[in-house]
Amino acid sequence: MNKIKSALLSIAVLSMAFLTNSAMADQQSDAIVTKTPFDEVSKSFEVMSQKTKNCKDITQIDVAVWSEENGQDDLKWYNTTDVINGQAKVKVNLADYGNRAGSYITHVYTTYSDGRVSGTALESLKISPKAPQVSVKNGALQLSTDINAPSNGTIKYAVWSEENDQNDLRWYDDSGKGITRVDLNNHKGYGRYFVHTYLAQDGKLTAINGQDIIIDKQEISYQIVQTSDKTYDVLINDVPEYITSITVPVWSTVNNQDDLKWYKATKVGDNSYKATIQLSNHGFDTGTYGVHIYGDNSITNSFEALSGTPGFHVDQISGLENPEVGISNVNTENGLFKVNVMEKAVSKRVSKLKVQVTSKSNPQKTKTYEAGTSSYGKISQSIDLKSINNQADTFSVVATVIYSDNLTATFNLSDQNYKPSATPSPRITTYINETNTYPVGQCTWAVKSLAPWIPNWLGNAGGWAVNARAKGFRVGTTPRVGSIVVWPHDGNGYGHVAYVTDVSSNTRIQVKESNYAGKQYIANFRGWFNPLDSFWGGDVSYIYPD
Repeated sequence: MNKIKSALLSIAVLSMAFLTNSAMADQQSDAIVTKTPFDEVSKSFEVMSQKTKNCKDITQIDVAVWSEENGQDDLKWYNTTDVINGQAKVKVNLADYGNRAGSYITHVYTTYSDGRVSGTALESLKISPKAPQVSVKNGALQLSTDINAPSNGTIKYAVWSEENDQNDLRWYDDSGKGITRVDLNNHKGYGRYFVHTYLAQDGKLTAINGQDIIIDKQEISYQIVQTSDKTYDVLINDVPEYITSITVPVWSTVNNQDDLKWYKATKVGDNSYKATIQLSNHGFDTGTYGVHIYGDNSITNSFEALSGTPGFHVDQISGLENPEVGISNVNTENGLFKVNVMEKAVSKRVSKLKVQVTSKSNPQKTKTYEAGTSSYGKISQSIDLKSINNQADTFSVVATVIYSDNLTATFNLSDQNYKPSATPSPRITTYINETNTYPVGQCTWAVKSLAPWIPNWLGNAGGWAVNARAKGFRVGTTPRVGSIVVWPHDGNGYGHVAYVTDVSSNTRIQVKESNYAGKQYIANFRGWFNPLDSFWGGDVSYIYPD
């Protein structure tokens, strides 16, 4: 850059010899050098050197152009050897100078066929800043200009709304990138907005232009279009630019918005959005659907309702499948099983399950179970056949599925059996005919009454497991019907025993006993309970008859 400057300065020193004003060129038989006016559309101008009648042929031109604001820091050379009809020309683009306004200096050096060079200084070209185009775009005032500030200046915009007389006036610097955004939420509501443009340069603020724009509150329009029997499109049009996003809440009216889903609409064109509604998100409910339209408003800085709609109505949906309905966890010996319902990708949403279980030997013995909650599309109901008939039996099972839109479907499932295991025969019979000598009403007395195979005088209940093993009885930790359960740490240090009448698992049994909660007679006081619960003393053992 310094070498270029030096060269130019040298040329300037020689200007008295050959750097001429274009008006004198013809007298010296030099080419005529001119430039075109600045074209604001292409943001360019052309520099031409035209051979005159008496001058030598032109072989080349070299053109130096720079803005005068900061010396020659942006100097650029343009040259050409293309000469057509005695004319050589180059095109100077303002983009080469950052599209900046300012005063541009142009020096032209024309080389002739005899090697001589003539120089011409053209009149400075002044390019002024322009007023921006003002529009509303993507929730902001958009100030667009294709001419930036001079290199030693800044374009500034004063913006305010007519409401309340400039109390929301704010200043914005031009971005220098062609578009400057003014957030509308920095200002006041709808109506007329003023935009005044200034050039800040050399400590002065010079007005360029004053403009205004009116932003009215606009109404949107919409259409709801069925695209298949499982999908609907909500088309939102005429969306004003101050609305930056659209959200569409949709719900089936069957169960009071329990399936409410918010759909984020996609922008599909200028001022147009689309939200696609999948009925699978609403359990494929039939009936009426509610649809509202909301948007983010950059003027009010709020999420607001833009419109209600009549919604749409679904009469029927083709291609739906039944959910999977089946039986699991079958325990025939204890009369236990589960009925399960699992939704499929194209099945309706299940809200409830009813299961009717009926004795086939006595249809009057029947029971209906109901499960009313669903987790991840699955409902399960546990069934205990003993609660219907505590004798061996076969039962019919009918499941009724209630969908979220209150439609139902019935499924006849496979028959289930209850086959309780027989009470085992005692292996040791020595003590069966003994008279029960335990104190009446105590837990030991009750067990001897229910299990005569257990001997008298095994001591306090807490020591029964140890003493029974010493007499040859099998002792373990797995509950069985007909066994004796021993809690060595229950009963205020004396232990406690009971007779096992039913078993579901190691942590779920039923017993008959006495002296439970002070009740000194034999009964089932607890129903189903966990024998390992710390409340009962924790550790347990079982004495088996076989």
